[in-house]
Amino acid sequence: MAKSKTEEEKKHMSDIADRMRLERLSHGYTQEEFAEMLGVSSRQYGRYENKKAGIPFNVIFGLRDLGVDLSYLLDGVTYRDQLIQHCLQTMPQDKLLPKLSALKNASHDYEIAEEQEQPLIFNKMMNIINDLLKYGKEHYYDPKLREVQEIRYDTLFYEACRDELIEKHSTAHRPQIR
Repeated sequence: MAKSKTEEEKKHMSDIADRMRLERLSHGYTQEEFAEMLGVSSRQYGRYENKKAGIPFNVIFGLRDLGVDLSYLLDGVTYRDQLIQHCLQTMPQDKLLPKLSALKNASHDYEIAEEQEQPLIFNKMMNIINDLLKYGKEHYYDPKLREVQEIRYDTLFYEACRDELIEKHSTAHRPQIR
């Protein structure tokens, strides 16, 4: 007897479908265009977004290949947010506090600056944020992302082996033309 999905699982799948739609719209694509890029029919893609069908792994990996942040798609939290959160939690305070103080000061300066000075201050703020992201990338390990990557590599390896076997088999039994 098949297990029915819990309300929590249904909600999670619904959230994924909603985020998938938002990502498609943010990239400026129609359902038909996105479906074509993912290699599915527009009707089937519409079923994913309208929560009428589950989203298979090959579509999820296709979304990643199109630039969709899988962490955001699956959990609602962007990879960038995870890196910043990790940085704030693990960076030694003697390194973190000066960066946060500089960011706070730059934010204040931006608010009171003349319009022509704002781009320079904005760049300074972005440099501080990028430093925090760089630290996060260097010190962050997410087992879920690792697992998704391993599944992706296993799938690619399987597909490559399968394609190679099909090619060998089909050429081995093909009649020779003389």
